[in-house]
Formats: sequence, structure tokens, C-alpha cells
Amino acid sequence: MRSHTIRPKLEQLEGRWVPATIRLVAGNLFISHQAGPLVVESTAVAGQFKITDSAKTVIVNGVGSLISITGTNLADKITFQANVAGGNKAFPGNLLINSGNGADLIDLSGRVSGNVTLLTGLGNDTVTSTSEDVSVGGNLTWSDPTGVNTFNLNSLNYTIGNNLTLFGVGNFSMGQSNILKVGGFASLTATQTSANPMSVLFDGAAVSIGKSLQLTGGTLNDSFSVTSELTVGNMLWANLGNGDNVVNLSPAAGGGGIGGNFFYTGGGGKDVVGFGVNSSVAGNTQLSLGEGINAFIDSSTSLYSGDLSIQGGNDTNTTVVSGLVSGNVNIDLGNGDSNTTTVTGSVGGTFRYRLGNGSLGVLNLLPTVAQTLSVDILFGTGDSTFTLSPNLTLDGIVRGTGGTYTFNQGTAILAPNLIFFNYPV
Repeated sequence: MRSHTIRPKLEQLEGRWVPATIRLVAGNLFISHQAGPLVVESTAVAGQFKITDSAKTVIVNGVGSLISITGTNLADKITFQANVAGGNKAFPGNLLINSGNGADLIDLSGRVSGNVTLLTGLGNDTVTSTSEDVSVGGNLTWSDPTGVNTFNLNSLNYTIGNNLTLFGVGNFSMGQSNILKVGGFASLTATQTSANPMSVLFDGAAVSIGKSLQLTGGTLNDSFSVTSELTVGNMLWANLGNGDNVVNLSPAAGGGGIGGNFFYTGGGGKDVVGFGVNSSVAGNTQLSLGEGINAFIDSSTSLYSGDLSIQGGNDTNTTVVSGLVSGNVNIDLGNGDSNTTTVTGSVGGTFRYRLGNGSLGVLNLLPTVAQTLSVDILFGTGDSTFTLSPNLTLDGIVRGTGGTYTFNQGTAILAPNLIFFNYPV
């Protein structure tokens, strides 16, 4: 009887130490356990990447489907560069970077045909680009729910073929001369931490969002400011929460504006919403300012193709409408004192106004050009003042509910069909 000896065989997966651990499996490149600053960069050879960790380098060939980089729980620095050093093609696969829980820095540059997913864990983390423009064929997703986090385009151009999703962003800034182009939707959400308000600044040359733009704040003082050209294909929706929030839309000339509706929701803090020169909304604009001392102020060049609706809470609200509104204007204020509304722009539809029961309310209808304005106005039980411009011909209905009212008609014309109900004239 003969015995047979079976010799075991070890299938190697091209594991190497840089000192990082590197494995290549069926075109998928896995990198982990970095010891120092890690650099992963393409070469001029398709599918070839150079990996450098702590001044030690290795070359890996045949990379095509996925690059997965896993950091440590220390303060990692991870640099990814595709299409540099003479390369002429984008990395055709997906990129996943999970940097762990330290205070990490991810430096992202180059071209990726698939999706880019960044998971930066706990800690105060930064995503930036320092060497080359970024192009992502699919989605760019960054998730980091805690920490004081920063996403900085660093004056480089970003092109996202599909969606941009940033969950856990604190500071988002562009630079002065770059372009941000998103083919799908863009969603930016504040970190769920008490130490990091969201500050989003579109200050480059141009921002273009193919579909909708959504911003979700937290409980702190969040802000959204636009000074670049801005084009949003569909809806702009901003819910900035209960802090003292600021929205300033002052885009540069040349942008296409908001292609659909604009919805804003504030909370219990002080909200200031401003529309500057070149701002335009193709659909309806609906602002719910919430409680707190709030203000809405626009520019004489602001354009609203649909309705403009503003709802204030039960504190002091200041509303200034100076732009051109093709549809209706609806202003509904709460029971706070010293509410002031001034309209100097043009209203194509009906001006509907509701004042609560607080005292010292002021309504000024002072268009700078002659127009006939149809109104539906209701004053509360508090003291209020109603002033008209000489340029105005007024028709519709004005109602009171028993307050002490002061009416300053001046030389404004009251149309024969104008009705005053329970309002002394």
C-alpha cells in the first residue's frame, strides 16, 4: 500500500510592505496600515500606481476596478493623485478612502471615472486638493458626522458627473477662480456636533448644479453665501435649523440663477436672508423665517418669475422687497412688535399681507415706478401705520381688526373698487 504526500501551496496576492500593507486582487488595489504620509499616484502606464509611505515606494501594475485605502486611528495624511506625472487617462474604477478616526487630511486630485467615497471618521478632518483639478465620472460622497470638518476646493476646478453629497461638512469653500460643476444634485449637511456650524461659500468663478441643491444645517449659526456665478437646474432648498442663520445670494453676472423653486426654512434663531444683484428664481420663492428677529432684504435687480412668499414668526420681522416679482407677493407676519414691510419693487400679481396682533407695525407700499397694485391686506389688533407712494394706484381690499391705524395716502390714487373694511380712512 503506497502513501501519497500532498504538498500545500500558498497563493500569493502580491502583498508588500512600504511599510503600508498592499494587496492586489483581480484588479482591486487594497492599501492599509500606513506608517506615515501616504501617497498613491498614477504613472504614465495605464493601470500602474506608485505608492509611497514613509519615503519608501513600490510600483503596482494591473489596477483597474477599485482602489481602497484604509487609514489608522491616528492623524493620517492620504494623498491620491490620478492622471499626474505624465498619465493621460482617468482611473477607470472607483475610489474608496476610509481614513479612520484621527484628525485626517485627504488630498484629492486628478480623474476618476467611477465613484469617489470618502469616510473620515471621528476627529477634525479636512478634504482638499492642492495639485490638480478633480474630475469624478460618478458620485463624490463624503461622510463625517462629527468633528470640525473642512472641504476646501483650494481654487481648483471640480467636475462631478453625477451627484455631490457631503454629510458632515463644517466649512466649505472654493477659492477665487475655480469652477464647481455637478451634473446631478448636490447635498450639503452640517456635522451633528455642537462645535461646528456649517459655513458654505460659493466664491469661485462659477457654480453649476444640474439638478437640485440642498443644504441642511444644524443647531448652530449656519451660513450660505454666493458670490460666484450660480446656476441651479431645478430646486434650491435650504433648512438651516435653529441658529442665527445667514443666507446671502449675490451671484456674479453670467449665472443662470435658480431654474426652479427656492425654499428656505429657518428655526428659532435670528435669520437674515438677502438677495443681491443678479439673483433670480425661475419658479416660486418661499421663505419661512421661523421665530426670532428676522430679516429679508433684496436688491432692485432681483428677479422672481413666480410668487414670492415670506412667513415670519412672533418676533420682529423686517421685510424689504425691491426686485421685480412677476407673480404674487404673500407676506404673513406673526404677533411680534415693530414688524416693518417695505415694497419698492414691482408686483405683477396680487399683494397679500397679514399682520399679527403686535404693536407698531409698519407697511410701506412705495413703488419707484408708477403701477396699479391689487391688494389683500389684513391688519391685526395692534397699532400700525400704512403709507402709500405717489406712484401707486391701489385697488382690492384693506381690512382691520380693531387696532389703532394711521393711513398715509399722500397723492396715491385709490381705485373706485378699493374696499376698506373696519379700517378708518
